[in-house]
Amino acid sequence: LKARYSVAKGEADAHKAEFDQAQADLLERMREEGAEGVKTNGINFVPASTTYGQIQDRAEFIRWAEVHDDELLEVKEISGRVNELVRQHLDDGTPLPPGCGFYVREYISQRAA
Repeated sequence: LKARYSVAKGEADAHKAEFDQAQADLLERMREEGAEGVKTNGINFVPASTTYGQIQDRAEFIRWAEVHDDELLEVKEISGRVNELVRQHLDDGTPLPPGCGFYVREYISQRAA
């Protein structure tokens, strides 16, 4: 089973890498052509992005959260709430809490036509 798992994981990783590259190529082409989406077979493929909070200095962030909003903390950070906090700060144009940064993951969203 382990050998079959290793082979399947290797194949899955290869497919994932191929998918990631195809998605990146499509995003770039859509940007270059100014396309807001591509419709095929009743599905709209639309560029989308989601912002995620990223704790860069855990101790510093914990000190801040304990004073400002301790609901952001459990035994570890509550990533969904941190993402909401980061998005709100970015929307408001206010600085992120100490020890906190973010990254943006781009992908193609599939929606019914």
